[in-house]
Amino acid sequence: MDCLSKNNAESQDYGRVMTFGLSETELEILHHSLLSKNTEVFDTDVATDLVAVAAEVIIIKADALDKEGRELLLDYYNEVADYSDEVVFWIGEPCMSKKLINRFRIFASFNDLEKDLK
Repeated sequence: MDCLSKNNAESQDYGRVMTFGLSETELEILHHSLLSKNTEVFDTDVATDLVAVAAEVIIIKADALDKEGRELLLDYYNEVADYSDEVVFWIGEPCMSKKLINRFRIFASFNDLEKDLK
């Protein structure tokens, strides 16, 4: 797990963003979008990190998940969706329960998410 950016962690609006499956270019775009928000961005290639590490925002590129990782995340969020407060951005095909379709913010591509970040 790599910390890609870290601003002043003592600020009140400090937060953590976890990402999975983003390209280097997409991570750079995300980094620049969040520079003024006193946020740290952690990129991981291990799906279990997304449930093990606390974050306010989780960005998942669905096609980067293997079957096991996808099942783990969908099972986890089906269990905790009503009690968790992190925002989950799902990039890709929303093959999941209606409960999660209503809970996640779903984007067809990173470009669509990028527009939402501005």
